[in-house]
Amino acid sequence: MMKTLLSALAVSLVAVVSAHAITLDELVANNIKARGGQAAIDAIKTLKFEGSVSVPAQGLELTITMMYKRPGKMKSVTTMQGMSMIQASDGKEGWGINPMMGPDAQKVPSEQFAELAEQAEFEGDLVSAKRRGLAMELVGTEDVEGETAYKVKITRKDGKATFTFIDAVTYLEMKSETEMDMGMGPMKIDNVMSDYRDVNGVKFPFSMTQMSEGQTFSIVTITKAVANETIADTEFAFPAPAKKK
Repeated sequence: MMKTLLSALAVSLVAVVSAHAITLDELVANNIKARGGQAAIDAIKTLKFEGSVSVPAQGLELTITMMYKRPGKMKSVTTMQGMSMIQASDGKEGWGINPMMGPDAQKVPSEQFAELAEQAEFEGDLVSAKRRGLAMELVGTEDVEGETAYKVKITRKDGKATFTFIDAVTYLEMKSETEMDMGMGPMKIDNVMSDYRDVNGVKFPFSMTQMSEGQTFSIVTITKAVANETIADTEFAFPAPAKKK
């Protein structure tokens, strides 16, 4: 028993010491290596996820498909009871379809397009921050669900900041924190990532839980992931108006 406790203490001390000694550049390099390496990440040109979304508070179960294509193209299709809500970007403009508002696509305002453009960076902020000109700062360490994590502040060009937490042992993202205006003022949103799996040599989280103040908003569970499958540009292009019956 004493040997086990001493071993556990030694591992904890190593993690704490490492957390104080590492630089931001080393942390980013370790994260990229843990994900599979820059070459493997760059080799993914298209990516497609299929899965489900659970909304516990409302008892809802939805299906979701997310598609990405370099450079800057993304599309998400969320379906419930035969109706699909779509958000997409062709890299130059964003659009969406809300079946409750009619069958035709609508262009999104510039602020929402910026959010879609961020979503299109499927490799994650730490990997793409320098290329996108985002400011990064290693602000320290925090306890995340009993594990030591590095806390990195990532500031976008519009001044909006996100905090990303990196596991001090695995160097994979554990959680991100951001503020969103939900109509009742700013609210801190946590996105907890887990169940990392290999997709074409690169690790991606297959479980993502969105929370605020301990309340779970949604749980995304990925059931299928495919990389470098042919995806036509027309999937992301602004669609023609629906034909009237």
